[in-house]
Amino acid sequence: IGRCALFLNGVSASEGRAAVGDTLYLDGASLWLVVSRPERLPAGASKRNNNSSDFGKRGPSGIIGESPAIWRLRHKMPLLAAKRAPILVLGGSGTGKELIAAGLHELSGRGRRPMISVDLSVLDDPAMLSSRAQTAASSTLFVDGLSGSSGVMLEALTGLLGDQKLGDVKVIAAANRDPALLPQPLQDALVLRLRAPGLGERRGDIPLLLKHLLAAADSAVHERFTSVDPLLVDALIRHDYTEN
Repeated sequence: IGRCALFLNGVSASEGRAAVGDTLYLDGASLWLVVSRPERLPAGASKRNNNSSDFGKRGPSGIIGESPAIWRLRHKMPLLAAKRAPILVLGGSGTGKELIAAGLHELSGRGRRPMISVDLSVLDDPAMLSSRAQTAASSTLFVDGLSGSSGVMLEALTGLLGDQKLGDVKVIAAANRDPALLPQPLQDALVLRLRAPGLGERRGDIPLLLKHLLAAADSAVHERFTSVDPLLVDALIRHDYTEN
């Protein structure tokens, strides 16, 4: 590479020791993030339900990332998708709960029909929830916004989950707050749970997510975005993602 200025976690340095989570920037040359990875995936993980993909690409789960947190998520998704019981996906705003729901939908074998989505927090009539559930026959009903929903609608969802006439509908719900704040009957109905990791738990995935977003921007505006300033990537990796 030759001689160039060294920055450790954004601070100029002549030498230093880097730990997991630290960034090393060689000015004008390259940016490095120190991560921890197992030497190999758990036995069978790369073959389990075909839920794998090329490095940094979307797999059947629809999730982009190679961090340990994302691989733990990938490991659990096929196991829960195969069950008939409803699933509660937990995570802060922007962590990809609907994306996880779509992945569960595909992995459950229902992908031939579209997943039906509804934001419970904007509904005020239980009949509207029932109507959406009917359109999700032989498919998946994704119910978002539990944390901001009224008691009436949460009670309606609880009743829906216990309705034997619901038929072949897989229900996936999502909340961005502590599930202990939900009514106890609804908690009891949503015992299968997945947690969407925030960016603070998967900083090593940020360059992969940026690459994906740039490719999406290319398609949207028909203009080629070839690179991102390494200092911007460094700042994004080291940002305090307290809320996500």
